[in-house]
Amino acid sequence: SSDLFPSHDTICRYYPHSSPFNLWLDGFKNKIFFPQFHGREHMNVQLWMNNLRSDELTLNMFNRGFWGMVAKGEKAQMKIQSMAGCNYENENQLEFILTSIDEGLKLFEELFGYKSKSFIANNYIWDSHVENALSRHGVRFIQGGHIQKLPFYYHKFNKRKVFHYTGQHNHNKQIYLVRNCFFEPSEADNSVKSAMECLSQIQRAFYWGKPAIISTHRQIIVTGK
Repeated sequence: SSDLFPSHDTICRYYPHSSPFNLWLDGFKNKIFFPQFHGREHMNVQLWMNNLRSDELTLNMFNRGFWGMVAKGEKAQMKIQSMAGCNYENENQLEFILTSIDEGLKLFEELFGYKSKSFIANNYIWDSHVENALSRHGVRFIQGGHIQKLPFYYHKFNKRKVFHYTGQHNHNKQIYLVRNCFFEPSEADNSVKSAMECLSQIQRAFYWGKPAIISTHRQIIVTGK
């Protein structure tokens, strides 16, 4: 097995007496859900380490067991940098990311017993180098939103985003699957309204003969000074 720290070890640390990992496996065996690859870690290791050395808020979060945050204003950009695993500013950072994809896909197969067929990048930030690395491991589908955000490296060339639609192919013949429905009640002021909006989006997708691909997350909201 890999020397890396697999996610089920983290789960066992969070739930030492009743790890839900076996429930994940039961859900997969009973075809309730089918896990797919989201990255070796949901963070940008290099940029986060730089923040740890230079930003007091990041260090305070680390000391309290947090590594990511949702923030507004001047700290919002730091959140994007910390959580986007495929974001990079130079070729050295890109090499680290490509290695993380290779190792992450191997870990995924060790953990679940099969190769991931699809991938979705953290914060919808990735580029063709990432797609090529995924293709070498047999990943056939690229999930995301209508807008693909390009890494910081491209911003100096005035390139920031690419538009996609479900069914579109790239140069590797990988197929893009675009999330067109959103159910995020933790981000909404009214959870019922959030559910109704998602149902409306599903209805709209079916009306136009498209699949409903739903984005949803479980988030913890922390307020206070």
